[in-house]
Amino acid sequence: MKKKSDWVLPTLIGVVTLFIWSQSLLPGKVSGAESGFTARLLAAVLGMETAPAWLHHLVRKAAHFTEFGVLGGLWRGYTPRRGARCTWLYGLAVAAADEGLQMLSPDRGPALTDVGIDYAGYLCGWLAVAAVACFWRRRKEK
Repeated sequence: MKKKSDWVLPTLIGVVTLFIWSQSLLPGKVSGAESGFTARLLAAVLGMETAPAWLHHLVRKAAHFTEFGVLGGLWRGYTPRRGARCTWLYGLAVAAADEGLQMLSPDRGPALTDVGIDYAGYLCGWLAVAAVACFWRRRKEK
């Protein structure tokens, strides 16, 4: 029988990738409503009467960064001793495809800056899991 990591992490990677792409296929109004809800909720928590446009924008970009951070962390967990180049290229390819998919959605379009935000999130997630793994390995050696 295979280890759980042989199928769990690849499955999670696929699910997260499909989730990211499904969000990009949402019409602009639906996507805007989702991030608008989150921005209004955050504004209420921060004691603001309304959610300013900058907060709405920040929520949208933070969502990109976070989704891709999760994806990068999963990839690092799945490929700890394999070549990093392949996994880093996967993150860039998913980010580029994600923005390309937005051309298929009404009221949406691709943005090169979003590819950068996506990829930065991916790399941060990848590096965070790598740092935790390094810390864990050193702790076990002591």
